[in-house]
Amino acid sequence: MQADFLDIENERLRDCARDLVSVMALPAMWVGQEPHHIAESFLDSIVEILDLDFAHLHLNDSSSDALLEVTRLSDWARNVAPRFAELLGSWTKADAHELPRRLDMGPHSLAVLSVPLGLLGEIGLLLVGSRKSDFPRQTESLVLSVAANQATIGLHAAWQLSEQKRVARELDKRVDARTRELAEANSELRRREFYFQLVVDTIPAIVWSAHADGRADFVNRHFREYVGLSTEEARDWVWTSAVHPGDLPGLIERWKATLSSGRPGEFQARLRRFDGEYRWFLFRANPLADADGNLKWFGACIDVHDWKQAQDELRDTQAELAHVTRVTTLGQLTASIAHELNQPLSGIITNASTCVRMLSAEQPNITGAQETARRTIRDANRATEVIARLRALFTKQDTAIETVDMNLATQEVIALASGELQRAQVILRTELSDGLPYVKGDRTQLQQVIMNLILNAVEAMEGISDRLKELLIATKYDEDDNVRIIIRDAGVGFDPATVEKLFHPFHTTKSHGMGIGLSVSRSIVENHQGRLWAENNDGPGATFLVAIPSELNDGRTAAQP
Repeated sequence: MQADFLDIENERLRDCARDLVSVMALPAMWVGQEPHHIAESFLDSIVEILDLDFAHLHLNDSSSDALLEVTRLSDWARNVAPRFAELLGSWTKADAHELPRRLDMGPHSLAVLSVPLGLLGEIGLLLVGSRKSDFPRQTESLVLSVAANQATIGLHAAWQLSEQKRVARELDKRVDARTRELAEANSELRRREFYFQLVVDTIPAIVWSAHADGRADFVNRHFREYVGLSTEEARDWVWTSAVHPGDLPGLIERWKATLSSGRPGEFQARLRRFDGEYRWFLFRANPLADADGNLKWFGACIDVHDWKQAQDELRDTQAELAHVTRVTTLGQLTASIAHELNQPLSGIITNASTCVRMLSAEQPNITGAQETARRTIRDANRATEVIARLRALFTKQDTAIETVDMNLATQEVIALASGELQRAQVILRTELSDGLPYVKGDRTQLQQVIMNLILNAVEAMEGISDRLKELLIATKYDEDDNVRIIIRDAGVGFDPATVEKLFHPFHTTKSHGMGIGLSVSRSIVENHQGRLWAENNDGPGATFLVAIPSELNDGRTAAQP
């Protein structure tokens, strides 16, 4: 009975873990989405995950004071509760602590739970209901809590992004309009410069201009006030002195590339405020040529520090969940090995001791010693079978086969890893082939492989200081009807003589590594009839390649070139 109870609890915990993984993946789906799309997607997801009869989201957009309400009802809820709209009105107006915990709905009762969105519920209120008698269980409450937190982060980021886009568009319009006015004006030069400076100084954002070669030409009053410069000091000021030293090399590289292209550019870096604090800004640069063809650059810097902090908090939460999962898995593995091997090992010890006593007697019992030796061999074979069984358990698992667009799957992983790439100051370059055929496989497992390879590449470049930390992520369709994923870093590379050891379990070249990431990744790829291998670059770093048979492949296993 205890074993049945443990099986039930383990199944419940596994379901909870899967639900948490699904919930934690929601923000990746919401990148660039509007708040109402996020709200609808959020309700659809939690209703499906927790099998709810009722879910209602009441949001208050602080940026526009607009109310947003979204409701999901099951067929049962619509049939037995014609007054649901009236009930919803009374619930959303009531204090969350005053809501009834269970509502009588004829032959059934509805368990009701409220979850505030935001630290003090400032984002809104989530109301859910279920006919299940034990709702909400502890695991359901945990999933709802994490989901509410993810929705809060996603909505807050969406509102901030919408506001940033609006401000950026407005700034672009104002700067372009004023610039065109100045370029077309035939009035006296001093008046034109004064008028331009007056206009730009009134814009509540950092605005600047630069010569065609990138030298700073003008910064507005808001910029001067931010860095703590007077008008006189700003004339001889070098703008790079305000950039965080860790961001300066990458910013200069991107700025040079933008100057060379002659096209608008966008990049992020930290700027030092007059009090010494660094804050993240989004730099946007636009070129403008006058009637004589002389090029000049105009741009704006938008404060995105709070948005970056929200992204960092999300990354920390994801990292903590991954850490808990790894520790739990390792604990389960250790407990399984100890439990399974304890009995045959005990038998081996007992039989060996008995055999020694029989042979050490004044008249050795040869027959008995032979029997105990046979029992020792039997128990040793049992131990070997246990190890083989455990190995099969942890290297083979059922996969959820579906049609996977590897370009889209790769882009989703890049979105999840973008915060880590920025933190490590990695310059990302993508080359995703158009018209890439689909593959058949487990989307989550394939994305796990890509994530492992990206994080390995970031760690391989961790100590690099004499060159740019460049990371290439590419996809291509090869001549064998395979879809390839290519991860190329500029790190330290590896010893060609030990290349295969990279994929051995518990082999690691990192002082804090466990040596299981590449081993698990290769197992996943091989379960998809694919290949995973590594090559040193001609220059610095290494390239890891994955080949997965596409839908056009006639069943052949992907071959290494």
